[in-house]
Amino acid sequence: EMLGLPLAFARAGNSEHRSPMEMVEPSKPLPDLLDFQVLVKDKIVKTLKESSKGIVVMPTGAGKTRTTVEAVIEYLVSNSLPISRVVWMADRDELCEQAFQTFKTVIENRSSESVPIWRYWMGNSVDFQIEDDVRHVPGVVVTSIQQIRSRYKSNEPAARYVIDSCRALVLDEAHRNLDFNRGLFQTLEDNGKSP
Repeated sequence: EMLGLPLAFARAGNSEHRSPMEMVEPSKPLPDLLDFQVLVKDKIVKTLKESSKGIVVMPTGAGKTRTTVEAVIEYLVSNSLPISRVVWMADRDELCEQAFQTFKTVIENRSSESVPIWRYWMGNSVDFQIEDDVRHVPGVVVTSIQQIRSRYKSNEPAARYVIDSCRALVLDEAHRNLDFNRGLFQTLEDNGKSP
């Protein structure tokens, strides 16, 4: 960091065959959300604009991930913000990968610009940049709660940038890891952000 070199130069490789980051390009049309998903998406967007706190409850298989990803992207785009500084936390690797693939599919179909999506779990790292004197990870960061908790507690700079600079934070399965989630909300509020 002191030399201005990318963090990628300082990390060891991992045995995972998936890339830690993918650049997503615009692509083919995506099927529309179902009527009930549109209703939930619109309520999420409204909640983000009005209070920035909310909880989404949908039955298994109803499309929580797709609906929420669509809502976050619509919220950013409708406020003329780039699809960046978005953090998605889940408590299992398979939920992280599901969110990663959903962001990839939706961004391919909803964005006219390239967006990096980071796999910040299983030992992967992220790079950051400075914009308006704020250090942040560009694009979307998908992370496991265990990974971010460990890295945040060990004061890893990138983990702090991920949390401290986020515009939207989604906790998948928020009822798990309640102590960490409460502490995370308190940290955001202490930094002048409403989670």
